[in-house]
Amino acid sequence: MGDSPQVIAKKPRGRPFQKGNCANPTGRPKKTPELIEVETLAKTYGPEAIERLAHWMREGDGPVSLKAAETLINRGFGKPIETRNTTVTKRMVVEAPMPAKDADTWASEHGPH
Repeated sequence: MGDSPQVIAKKPRGRPFQKGNCANPTGRPKKTPELIEVETLAKTYGPEAIERLAHWMREGDGPVSLKAAETLINRGFGKPIETRNTTVTKRMVVEAPMPAKDADTWASEHGPH
């Protein structure tokens, strides 16, 4: 082999799997009867819970009112996407070692010293 870096072919964009194959062949797990019952109960009490949150929002008690309003907005419109600002202070470049002629040569160049 020469000194040129090895070129790795990239997967084409758009369809990461062959047609007919899926990353999750068994699909989403089925809901248990207990989970279905809890979801049904929660949906039954949903309008009452929203009324209660609206009541607390209108009460005027600062922290409780704010939390109730926040909860109503999150339920109605979804939570905002959380973003993080980060600063990179040090950049590192890692290169794979070049192929060697045989294992002994590679071990002498890259093995523990």
